[in-house]
Amino acid sequence: MMKYVVIVICAMPALGMAQISAVGITAGVNIASSNVYAFETGAYFIEFEKIGTGGRFSSGTNVYLNFGAFLEHNLLRKYSLSHSIILHQYYPSYYIVNKSDGDSFGETVSMFAVTYTGLIRLVNKGGLRLLVGPGVDINSMSATEPTFNDGNLNELVTQLQDTFNPVVFYFAGELGYRAGRIDIALKYNHSLNSLTNSLAYQGNNYPIPTRQAFLFFNIGFLVFDKSLRNEKRN
Repeated sequence: MMKYVVIVICAMPALGMAQISAVGITAGVNIASSNVYAFETGAYFIEFEKIGTGGRFSSGTNVYLNFGAFLEHNLLRKYSLSHSIILHQYYPSYYIVNKSDGDSFGETVSMFAVTYTGLIRLVNKGGLRLLVGPGVDINSMSATEPTFNDGNLNELVTQLQDTFNPVVFYFAGELGYRAGRIDIALKYNHSLNSLTNSLAYQGNNYPIPTRQAFLFFNIGFLVFDKSLRNEKRN
């Protein structure tokens, strides 16, 4: 995973070194959501639930903290690009029911994500801006090894953990407002590919088309702003 992070971080300034207009840091909260998808194997009923329950602020919520940085540079004469990296966590969960005896089990994994978005600015008026563009999550999963008495259930849980996709692509949009060095941004990311690949279990493949979305609300501080520097010089 680290090699992807290094590549993304190194690419940000390289994409616009000659015309950098702003650099900033951000912090805020985000809400994660996904579609609920259920399917059956020969012995089990499985449901992927909404991601993010059990948030940082109170149990049962899906609100989490995130931290990041952004860099902006000019594109041609009319447009500008914004590159941002956000670090955050979310918690996909699934629910398993043994069809033979009705026993049920809930499993949750921890996903640490490095989110990169490259957005083109369509509107920039009076401090208000609107941007759209692509994004990507580079995911690192943390999960415990299953220790159920049922060997088949252990195999199933292990295979479910292996389905999570380390790379998820997004379409992103951002609405923001800037006053001096203070930057406020509301960003929405919606996945273009599934968070989960097909489950390979006991010789069969089961598709799990789980799409996800994130809503970020961040407040940032500009450590460099070309327009403010030019105003001071004038």
